[in-house]
Amino acid sequence: MQNAQPADPRRWRQGARELLAGKGAFWPLRVAAVALPLLAFALATGQSWRRVQTEAAAELVRRVELLQEHARRAFETQDALLAALQWQIRGMPWPQILADAPLAEMLAYLVRSTPGTGNLGLAAPDGQAALQGNPPGPARPVGLAGRAFLLRQRGPAPGPYVSPPMAGPAGGRPFFHYSRPRRDADGRPDGGALWTSFRPADFTAVYARLVGAAGDEVALLRREDGALLASYPSQPAAADAAAPPTLHAADGLAAALAAAGPVEGPSPFDGRTRRYLVRHLPDHPVSVVYGQNPEGPRALWRREALNSGMIAATAMLLLLWLTAVAQRRARGEAVALQRGQAEAERRAEAEAALRQTQRLEALGQIAAGVAHDFRNTVQAVRAGARLARKSLEAGDTRRAAELLEMVATAAGRGALLTDRMLRMARRGAQPRNAPAVLEPEAALRAAVELLRRTLPAGYPVTLEVDRRDLPPRVVGDPAELEAALLNLALNARDAMPRGGPIRVRLEGVPPGAPPPLGFGASQAQARISMADSGIGMDPATLARAAEPFFTTKQGHGTGLGLASVRAFAHGAGGAMQVTSEGPGRGCTILLWLPAAPGGGGELARVWTAAGLGLRPGWEAARPAGLPTGCTALAPGRASGGGCPGPWQRLPEAGTAARTTGPAAP
Repeated sequence: MQNAQPADPRRWRQGARELLAGKGAFWPLRVAAVALPLLAFALATGQSWRRVQTEAAAELVRRVELLQEHARRAFETQDALLAALQWQIRGMPWPQILADAPLAEMLAYLVRSTPGTGNLGLAAPDGQAALQGNPPGPARPVGLAGRAFLLRQRGPAPGPYVSPPMAGPAGGRPFFHYSRPRRDADGRPDGGALWTSFRPADFTAVYARLVGAAGDEVALLRREDGALLASYPSQPAAADAAAPPTLHAADGLAAALAAAGPVEGPSPFDGRTRRYLVRHLPDHPVSVVYGQNPEGPRALWRREALNSGMIAATAMLLLLWLTAVAQRRARGEAVALQRGQAEAERRAEAEAALRQTQRLEALGQIAAGVAHDFRNTVQAVRAGARLARKSLEAGDTRRAAELLEMVATAAGRGALLTDRMLRMARRGAQPRNAPAVLEPEAALRAAVELLRRTLPAGYPVTLEVDRRDLPPRVVGDPAELEAALLNLALNARDAMPRGGPIRVRLEGVPPGAPPPLGFGASQAQARISMADSGIGMDPATLARAAEPFFTTKQGHGTGLGLASVRAFAHGAGGAMQVTSEGPGRGCTILLWLPAAPGGGGELARVWTAAGLGLRPGWEAARPAGLPTGCTALAPGRASGGGCPGPWQRLPEAGTAARTTGPAAP
């Protein structure tokens, strides 16, 4: 093997140009010009197939859920009619029922005025007499003793029942019965039946509007035996109830009825394969099935594949042409490549220098912010010390003590700033599974101060505190509590467009207290209430007030305010309740937060009112055995109310019910 010689850069560049200019040097590019578009085409078609199938599956679920909702509303409408009929005849014997002319008129009116109702009536236990709305009139002898809907209600398990479909009288339109038992005065079935009837044609008309594409199928089935009640495309009905149209085990509809997800199988109507998905009505013995024609998604995929193929062919021709051009201009491109590489290296070096400069700039901004805070602290300490010295020289010891207390407060702010920076630097070492804990009274006072400064004029916020049974600390994050109260206050503001008072109350709840005071928790709780005098809520709105995305603020509401408040309360192990006496009578929101476990000693997050020397969100160590009502103030302030320094007893509840916050020092 020959010894390697040092490479001459000029010879290397010349060799590179000759290699690029050679006839055989570009065959990899020609292969790539063909292979890459083909690979891209394969990837695009594969991705398109997966996307089309995913969209088809989602569309199948959406369609069958629309059908389920339609069927549920149809049967709930009939349930409402039967419930009204049951109420109307409560306690009446059958002879009186069958002779009641106003009842017959009511049945005829309900049949005429309720869309989708073919008939409505009552059948005596013996099946020999019935009262119905179509045709209207008094009770008449009938032969219903052998009808399936009456036999079910006279049997050992009466309840909601859907009969097999049957042809109408004198060759009329098909129908099927839906019945429930008639109950006596004690609420027990007496063998009679309250029934209504559906016309399959009504379902078919709706299904024709709900199908997604040509070739799709819809079916309404009896769950117990798979009898076909209604379908689209419409199928011939059986001549009588003894031979209702049913499904075979090999049909896709029958397989879907027993499966929990999509099933592919032959259609019982035309034999073509479809993808079926079933949804059962939980409180009714029927199911809806949607059959999706797989040719629809396949045709869409073929169109997209054709477009991808045309793009791939165009790209292939373009790449081959570019390869030919590149081969003719190889010498110049080699030189340009070398120049470009050198330029890229210079640009990378410049970008690295720029990034270093930006990092230094960011560090400078952080340092400037910290220096600004420390400068304010140092200025406050220097000014206070200078004024205190002058007061001492003048013999004014009281003024000097006040100024020295201000100096201590400013120094405490600097210490807390340093502690905050150290906690941020060591954040990764902090435990993440410990629950957040707060002092309810201190946190609520701070939040109320924020509300007073946030809400516009005309919305006075009052706070009332009842310390009986109030736990000193409860589970909950102060920031989340403040956000929850801010959400409630903004809702109260929107409910009072002309302004009005917002009343906040904090009180303790002993363990096991039942509603309305508590919610039965085994530990003590703090109950927070916020009340307004706004537009209030009706029962329907009150029932859905805490649902996500439900809002009555047309055009600007998100429906997430009360839902987030409820999530905060439940996340802390508490509860939330919304109450209102009716429209125009205001609304009250109640929050329960459970007492924190343990006796103290760990870090307890406290929020104090503005002007007391601390910013919201700063933390202070709370020693074990600290009396209830003491909270952390600025270090160096004189303690009071039986609290050791640097702890201060909060003001009494009577002094907290104000409409404006305390003045800043």
